[in-house]
Amino acid sequence: MARYGRLDAIHNNAAISGPSKPLHETTGEQWDQLFAINLKSIYHTTLHGVDALKASRGCILSTASMVGVLGQENHAAYVATKGALIALTKAMALDYAPFGIRVNALSPAAVWTPLLRQWVQDQPNPVATEDFLNHIHALGFCPEGDVVADVAVFLLSARARFITGVTLPVSGGAELGYRRLGTS
Repeated sequence: MARYGRLDAIHNNAAISGPSKPLHETTGEQWDQLFAINLKSIYHTTLHGVDALKASRGCILSTASMVGVLGQENHAAYVATKGALIALTKAMALDYAPFGIRVNALSPAAVWTPLLRQWVQDQPNPVATEDFLNHIHALGFCPEGDVVADVAVFLLSARARFITGVTLPVSGGAELGYRRLGTS
């Protein structure tokens, strides 16, 4: 505000994904850390930015995940935070629509980020895991982050001026159904 005099958008993009465990193996501290970073951070950005967004009739965009809709084994806490984020997006869209504030989320499947690259290296068979990630997308490859950035730019722009309460998949069709590896 001091530098630009206004705030036009908030993009909630901070997250962690670990631990990679089922619920009964997740400690209370691990659960709390995931919820603090993946969800409570949105509380703080909204709390401290909503008045400026009301003045600019700006927008809020959050990065969810396809696992918030589809689920994922051995990631109970992460999946719970992303499912909650999708529901929170809808509630916030209704709460802030009277102020002209749009609230949306984007929902990637796998995307090559430093976090995902490290996760792949931590797997028992990194080569097979990378091959799997390329083939879960109907379009046949795991994208770089620019694919998600392009959708974020659209949702934050005036071109999306009548879109609110939406969680837009950026998934290359990963959610469309089971695919046999090696047949794409």
